Amino acid sequence: MPMRRLCVREHQRVPVVEHPSPGAAELSPGEAQALARLCERLKWPAVALEHRAVKFSSHCGLLQAPGITVEILPKITLHEAGERELLLRLLALASRLPQSWAEAAHLGAHRHSLTRALVGWFCDELSTQFHQGLVRAYVATKDTLQAVRGRWDPVRDALRTPGRVDRLYCRFDELTENHAMHQVLKAALRRAALLVAGVPAITLPVQALLSWLAEVEDKPCTRQDLDRLPRSRLTARYDRALQMARWFLSDEAPDLSAGAHTGLAVLFDMNALFQAALSRVLKESLPAGWQLREEGPQRSLAKDASLKDRFLMKPDLCVLQGDQVRLILDAKWKRLDPLSPDGRWGVGQADAYQLHAYGHRYGCSRLVLCYPDIGTALGLERPRFQFISGHDGAPQMCLAVETWSLGSCPGTPWLAGLREQVGRWLERHLLTAAPALQG
Repeated sequence: MPMRRLCVREHQRVPVVEHPSPGAAELSPGEAQALARLCERLKWPAVALEHRAVKFSSHCGLLQAPGITVEILPKITLHEAGERELLLRLLALASRLPQSWAEAAHLGAHRHSLTRALVGWFCDELSTQFHQGLVRAYVATKDTLQAVRGRWDPVRDALRTPGRVDRLYCRFDELTENHAMHQVLKAALRRAALLVAGVPAITLPVQALLSWLAEVEDKPCTRQDLDRLPRSRLTARYDRALQMARWFLSDEAPDLSAGAHTGLAVLFDMNALFQAALSRVLKESLPAGWQLREEGPQRSLAKDASLKDRFLMKPDLCVLQGDQVRLILDAKWKRLDPLSPDGRWGVGQADAYQLHAYGHRYGCSRLVLCYPDIGTALGLERPRFQFISGHDGAPQMCLAVETWSLGSCPGTPWLAGLREQVGRWLERHLLTAAPALQG
């Protein structure tokens, strides 16, 4: 049975019907159940079953269950190609991939297929590294040999093969390509191969890379295995490939003896992706003497009766001058509504409460909520809110709303446009408060 492919948007509600129409955004009851079981097994809150419908969450990427592949794109632009391109650009930016990877020119023929883009990037990086030669490492090995190598274990020999002087049980370190790092990369390649099965243009490069790892043992690896890998100067060139391998590995080990796979997920939390992309551009734009902290510095909101810290606070992004927090930013992946009748542009009340608490606890008067924008707010002045102080002499805290235009500007490289916007933010929120920044 051929694999059916479906493209949806985050937060989209897809009807469940007995016989989906070709090309329509519909799911059969069997497909809906398969996707729900996959997400439950992998612990990804990507779909929710409703009455005769499936509701997708804010996770974007790929879901592949038996018989169907679903591509979930951001609901932030007005056309499918632009949404896929935006997701790939944010992923490249957040993953600290080379800047050229985030530009449209590098997306090339992959811009119309998220699967081909992700697997293609992984193959390109592995091919570059493998052609420099596979990294070999010493691995602790135990074997029965005809001559002593490393450390001989006579007690083990006496128990296993008494009287055999030609069989010596030895423990030794062997320099080999069959080590944990290559086993993780091979496991990720195997998973990537399942995603592009039936697409020769990508399947052939994947198989060619697997042939490089023919001497490497097939092991069911997880993200936890990747996190436990030892790192060294010799293996540093694999860092980018291992970062991509994480995309294809799950938190559970697949059953290699099961034959047909029960599903794959390559998903990205758009809130985390947006925050990571903003963090990279902001860090590159800060002048000397200023620093950016992600999810920190961490402080508690209160203490209990035993004076233990409670209610830990972790702002998304803090700009510090020395040890003083000068600016707190909170990234929110959702569309604003400049035409909302209450004048709040859709800013959530809970978000305002949260930033108010941050400002008081960190002694910071400059607070910013940052949202994505694809042109809906062009030419409109962003709202600013002055928090009302409960007593005289309290610092006046201001909550500003900023939008980060993620679309392309004609004649301007994409990354240059993002940096220019962030530079204007810093000028508005830091230069006015700290003239020393100009130096």
